[in-house]
Amino acid sequence: MNYMVWQAINYDFTVRIDKVIFKQLIAYRQTLMGNEPESLGLLVGLVWPRAFWLKHLTFPTPFDNLTRYWCSRSQKSALYNYKLLKVINQQSGNQLHYLGEWHTHPETNPRPSTTDYINWQLLPENKFYGRNIRLFMILGTKDPINDWLGLKINDIFIELKLCEKEIYSKK
Repeated sequence: MNYMVWQAINYDFTVRIDKVIFKQLIAYRQTLMGNEPESLGLLVGLVWPRAFWLKHLTFPTPFDNLTRYWCSRSQKSALYNYKLLKVINQQSGNQLHYLGEWHTHPETNPRPSTTDYINWQLLPENKFYGRNIRLFMILGTKDPINDWLGLKINDIFIELKLCEKEIYSKK
């Protein structure tokens, strides 16, 4: 398979992520002992009533505020990402849509911080099939099997679990 599958815990929702996405994100993973800053971007893909398929993402811009333990998108970066998202959507024939946000944490098994939950509550609505739904991904220092994925559906956070623990190679 050229993708990995995550399933929502106690909810009927699946997320597929093309493996090429993880290869693109390798450059942004932090190390435990390094000084790399946190990074962030948008998640973009296909939408069905009970599934997302992550096909594209955006990367940090020079306008983002990035430190070792914190990252935020400036207004200039938000505008840049919005324009880029419109181009991606148009080039895909309106098939690829904003799904949510990704960022990194300098830890092996990342978990959302209180700041993450607060900031995610401030994001504008993202309506699909009558639900306000958004995908969140936190990349840790290791492989995708250690990353955290979650959904927010109508103000309820739902964690996702990797369906098949594949051996992942950074090569």
